[in-house]
Amino acid sequence: MPENKSMKIAYILLPIGFTLLTIGSIYGNLASILIGCSVVGAVSYGFGYFGSLAGVSKLNPKEKSRIVSGYLIFAYLGFGIPSIILGLTSEKYGIENSLIMYLIVTTIVSVTLLIRQIKTTGNKELW
Repeated sequence: MPENKSMKIAYILLPIGFTLLTIGSIYGNLASILIGCSVVGAVSYGFGYFGSLAGVSKLNPKEKSRIVSGYLIFAYLGFGIPSIILGLTSEKYGIENSLIMYLIVTTIVSVTLLIRQIKTTGNKELW
């Protein structure tokens, strides 16, 4: 799958998955939590991870190993830092409020990146 398509799918699915996860966590709905986690996992370790990895590996084919190594450092920070921030804010503001704030930020960032990618590629169609 081309990285542009993979990333577009990721930008759409991430807020959906996190919305399900948040709703399930707040209302104690296990099915919603499991489906939301599955969608977020598919985005994080599938569409988003491999789509962006494919994109950065094409930046400089002669230095591919260095580029991929740098990417992996930022990928692990990207997987870890949000969890730490969510934990810290949940202690101060409560888990429900933290999840809702994180959902809002995630949605804003995802929509912004999706719009930017569509404009950059000159592709007015989503697919």
